[in-house]
This record gives sequence, C-alpha cells and structure tokens, in this order.
Amino acid sequence: MKKKKIAKYIQEAETPIKPKVLYDKVTWGDMLTENEKTFLRNVLEDESHSKDEGLGIAIEAFALSHTATRENITLVEKFLDEDFHNGIFAGTALKVLCYDYYWNLAKDYLSLLKWILLRQESDEELFSRAALALGMYLSNNKDKEIFYFIYDLFQQALNEYHSKCDWETRDRVRSLYEALRYASTPHEKRNDIYFEIEKMRFPDNIDNELILQYVKL
Repeated sequence: MKKKKIAKYIQEAETPIKPKVLYDKVTWGDMLTENEKTFLRNVLEDESHSKDEGLGIAIEAFALSHTATRENITLVEKFLDEDFHNGIFAGTALKVLCYDYYWNLAKDYLSLLKWILLRQESDEELFSRAALALGMYLSNNKDKEIFYFIYDLFQQALNEYHSKCDWETRDRVRSLYEALRYASTPHEKRNDIYFEIEKMRFPDNIDNELILQYVKL
C-alpha cells in the first residue's frame, strides 16, 4: 500500500503542468501552489512560449491568481504591443487588465481603449474586448463623456451598416451595443446581458431607449 502511494506521488509530481488545468483550478476557487504560480510567471516571461496555444489561458490564469502589482501589470502589458508576435495576445492582455472580474484597471487605460475603437484596422476580437472593457468601466463609474463617446460610435456604425449591410460593421454594432447595455444595466442584473445579446437580431432588435437609461441612473 505504501509503495502505491509513493508511486502515485511520483507520477503526479512528474505530470507536466498545463495552463488550462491551472486556469480551471483557480476559476473553481482553489488556491494555486507557489510552484504553480511560478510556472505561470515563467510562461509569461519566457518568449519561447509566445507561440504556444496555451499562452492566452496562462495570461488569464496568472491574472486570476496574482494581484495587480506594478511588476505583474508590466508583465501583462507587454502583450499589448502589437509588434509582439503580431499582437495575437493583445485582446487577452486587455481583458485581464481592464475587465472588472480580473484586475479592473480600465480607468488607467481609457485613452488606449478609445484609440482601439477609433482605429479602423482593429481586429474584431480586440475591438470587442475594448468596447466591453469600457462598458464594464461605465457599469462601475458615472462617466457621461465616455458613455457618449461609445454612443456616438454606435450611431455611426449603425448608419454605416444600413448603407453597407456588411458583417464586419454589424459585428461592431453588436460590440458597441453590448458595451452600452453593460453601462445602462444595474450591476446585479448584468449576468442577463450575454443571453439577451445572444438572442437579439442585429440591428432590428436594438432598443435605443434601453441603452440611454445610463444617463438616467
């Protein structure tokens, strides 16, 4: 019996750590060991991992298991650089830095988020995450300037879609509408927004009065 326990321990110790396993562990509320935290830090620091499919999930697991110290923020910020392997992890970095269920630092990145939304060549994922980051920021802060910034972009995208009827513009309309819904919905009811958006037919089901509730809250 004792030999079996030792063999099991050796097998577990030799099992390679995978970012997805650690992400699942921390999202279920379990604490990571110091070795597991060190592993995640090494993945983010070591550029040899930069093309690994698991790097994106490692960034998320790192953010969920570490506090937003200056050192940790700097480590994640490097992935915002679009020259770093074509910026394929920029959306993930933006998510963990700005979303309020990660580090909730959107207030420190407002200029960057606005720039991404204004830039025509932003890819769909990056655009969507920047929009949602601002929506979450507005959900937690009263900032009419940012609200009307998004609202104006939303109206412009909507007008553009009516003239072009292309999928790319429709996706931008959807992302901006989702951000405005986050802004105009009380925090305790925010979980319903995802399902609401999924059921909607864009742009037919857009409720302009609903998103303007933000200015009345």
